Amino acid sequence: MIPPLLERFDRGEITFLAAYDISFIESKEYQEILEEYLQGGYRLDTKKAALFHSCAKEGNLTEKMIVEILSGEKSETLEAAKSKTFHLKPNVISRYFTPVQSRKEIEETIEKALELYFSRDEVKEQAVVQGN
Repeated sequence: MIPPLLERFDRGEITFLAAYDISFIESKEYQEILEEYLQGGYRLDTKKAALFHSCAKEGNLTEKMIVEILSGEKSETLEAAKSKTFHLKPNVISRYFTPVQSRKEIEETIEKALELYFSRDEVKEQAVVQGN
């Protein structure tokens, strides 16, 4: 990070997690733009810093994006970008799997079952469209 952002971190104006995420902005120019907007009164919280990290990692961070994130115009949550997780109840798992099966085996089987399920829906939709 550039020295002014490091100084903000040292003064406690930027949290450790936010500093970590900001460190993924490799462009010193973009870090300087960020610092300039922070001097202008914009605030940097952990969610905004995480969004900077995500955009920098994807390679689509621009000056405009920096402004949109700081101003709150771009506030998409990272949850939308991440894969969603869910839990199956133990009684559902025990109905279809044995206690000796590994988590990986169970996940692979569920994935195959979903692929089969959705491929059958596609076949049904195509048949309807074709008038069969």
